[in-house]
Amino acid sequence: MSIPREDLIMLVPLMSAFATAVVALVVDAFGKRKASVGLAIVGLAAGGAYGIVLGVREDPRLVADLFASGGGYSAISGYMLLLGALALLGGWNWFTASPLGGGAAVLIAFVCGASVGLATSLDLFIMIICLEALAICGYALTSQARSARSAEAAVKYVIQGSVATGLLLLGFAILYGVYVARTGLYDTGVARGAGAPEPALAALGLIVGAFAYKLGAFPFHSWAPDAFETAPPASAAVMSSVPKIAAVVASILVFGIAFGAADTGRLPVLWMVLAAGSIIFGNLVALKQTSYTRMLGYSGVAQIGYVLVGLAAPSAAWTTSALLVLVCAYGLAAACAFLGAEAARVARPGWDRSIAGLAGLGRERPVLGLSMAVAMFSLTGMPLTAGFWGKFGVFGAALVDDSHWLVGIAVLGIVGSVVSFGYYGGVLKALFFDSPEDAPEDALVADELGADSEEPSRFSAMPAILASALAAVAILAVGIAPAFRGLEWLYELLNVLG
Repeated sequence: MSIPREDLIMLVPLMSAFATAVVALVVDAFGKRKASVGLAIVGLAAGGAYGIVLGVREDPRLVADLFASGGGYSAISGYMLLLGALALLGGWNWFTASPLGGGAAVLIAFVCGASVGLATSLDLFIMIICLEALAICGYALTSQARSARSAEAAVKYVIQGSVATGLLLLGFAILYGVYVARTGLYDTGVARGAGAPEPALAALGLIVGAFAYKLGAFPFHSWAPDAFETAPPASAAVMSSVPKIAAVVASILVFGIAFGAADTGRLPVLWMVLAAGSIIFGNLVALKQTSYTRMLGYSGVAQIGYVLVGLAAPSAAWTTSALLVLVCAYGLAAACAFLGAEAARVARPGWDRSIAGLAGLGRERPVLGLSMAVAMFSLTGMPLTAGFWGKFGVFGAALVDDSHWLVGIAVLGIVGSVVSFGYYGGVLKALFFDSPEDAPEDALVADELGADSEEPSRFSAMPAILASALAAVAILAVGIAPAFRGLEWLYELLNVLG
């Protein structure tokens, strides 16, 4: 198959991510770890910037009948690559100091490439490949601390991931074998609409379960808190954001094209059940956590619940865009929060990842404290942050729906957002109001990640602080801009299926 040059250019974000991973791998193989990590940052940043340009300049279109590009597809692809570059920048100290750092940077580049492939693919077979690539990279990133706890988390991740893969393969096999011997989403959608509905319902349940696992929704969530708690914070920054954004876009494509939202009445019900469970469970369990990173893992379950409210809402063009604003805002805030954990790890080598261990850090490092505060406010959904506009669009779409159940789920989401300030506010209290003498002296995290036991210099945490500050500025910029320009430009930028 020959692809015209003008179409090949549209695939630059996808190709640049994998090319970056391969080049970084070769460089790291020759022992040039810093050069490998630096090349990964530059490659992902360049590919991401070009993706944003394509998203602004080009309308959505098909490339070789396999990928969607231009418009929201390219914009989201570029955004995911930029998040990967930001995480690598923030984790510079760990990636360049640890013997595993070069390989971790390569894995993150592969995660970004597979996420772009998943978010833009219109073929079931390519989606399976990308999902499995994400899973394998996730297993490896989780185990990098080389501790008993990280090994246990990775094993749990592998076992549960294999079950999710089985569900996905079986669901896709039903669509392929019963309706049409082709893997294209559009071909599948046409054949499914003309065939018997019963096999499609079975496939629907299986695929929903698989995607719920990839998103970390309740009750398929148990891998997430362990993985995010034990993985190096910079790696967790990627794992908690980039694959989830890609999985949401893939869900929109699979269920909007292969199944058709208009005639699959049971799909919103499934999303609503998963959303309610995720919001209730995630918020209640996060309230009880004392570990900062584990709290972020459980709060991520609640955040995905809010995203699922958008999937359950009527699939109008603006509703889909609002949903993507929400998941992109969550990804940015989650990355910022985990990069804050990386900065805290470097600034305080004895930090045990507890919330209490952050005591006084916001006063010692004001830029870091303010950046983490912005992330907490955005995750809560406070006005003038990106998270507010995401929840505003999704909950607004649900509240005007005719379904009383969907309205009830939206109200539950609003209540959950209020409750979430209980644990996000606890982080702010520790950062700015607690005394530094209250911070624990346990050096567990330093030992697990192979950190230098020497006293850090004033500038040791600068890369992580810079990355978290850049993320915080982006959160505020997206949060403030709609107050002057409205939301239309943002919805248009992230428009898919348009």
